[in-house]
Amino acid sequence: MQQELGGWEAFLGLEEEENYGIFVLFDLVSNKSLDEQLKLLGFAFELKEELGHPVSVVLAGDVREDHIQRIKKYPVSEVHVKKCTNQEEALSFLEKFINEKKPLVLAGGVKSLAKDIFPYLAQKSGEGYLGGGEHLSISPEDRKVIVKRKIYGGLLVETVKNTRAGVQFVTLRTDNAKSPEEQEIQELEVREW
Repeated sequence: MQQELGGWEAFLGLEEEENYGIFVLFDLVSNKSLDEQLKLLGFAFELKEELGHPVSVVLAGDVREDHIQRIKKYPVSEVHVKKCTNQEEALSFLEKFINEKKPLVLAGGVKSLAKDIFPYLAQKSGEGYLGGGEHLSISPEDRKVIVKRKIYGGLLVETVKNTRAGVQFVTLRTDNAKSPEEQEIQELEVREW
């Protein structure tokens, strides 16, 4: 079953090509395991192959130097760091971040802060949100995110495509995902907000 979520911008073809990049939100506010969240990079790197966009990491919460060093072992283009102690601070940061960086895709874990914040941000900005995906891909015709997710207790798989222009918010299940292979530590641009 394919369901399309969209607005007048997509219908009228008024989309702008200003959004760029794949950004992955790591929730360090809720004390989530970094190992579990590294699995999100696997989804992002697959999308990178399809889109050709760089992958960046957004660390929000109780960020330590060892978190940054761990991220440097993966082929990401940059790391954005916001030290914050609660969801409200993280939300305020993400609003500013999105307005400045204009990502094409902002992904987070379904068992993280993203699950609560992304629907709000998508609704507030009029952008698209797809939740609970287990597979992530991109439509080659229009660069819109497609997720596959289980419904009805896992009995069916639903394919949902975002048709809205702008930032595409996605939450993903990492239960069966694997972390990508670590590489040599690389020099990265680390921006503190």
